[in-house]
Amino acid sequence: MYNNYIIAQEKEYIVQSALSEHIIYSIKIEHLYGDPEEYIGVTIVSNGNKGASLRKRWNEHVRTAKTLKKNWKLSKAIRKYGKYAFDFEILEVVKDKQKAHKIERCI
Repeated sequence: MYNNYIIAQEKEYIVQSALSEHIIYSIKIEHLYGDPEEYIGVTIVSNGNKGASLRKRWNEHVRTAKTLKKNWKLSKAIRKYGKYAFDFEILEVVKDKQKAHKIERCI
């Protein structure tokens, strides 16, 4: 009975996540010489607050860069330049999770 309740909650979360607003965002770092580096990502809007949702996602990127030491481009850039060297921009907000990821891949 308990497992059925957990499964029902997980299904509800998946449905809500798919129907929630999602932010497609850009993280950029401008270099003195050469082209800027840019990362495009998607995150879900929590509690209707787009700014707080983007800050939360950025903090996750920073934590991952510092603790997991991944060789991902963004993680390496955070370690090299520090977390304050980046600019953020919300590119688009969409209600469909699949559409958000499709847009992310096209940018």
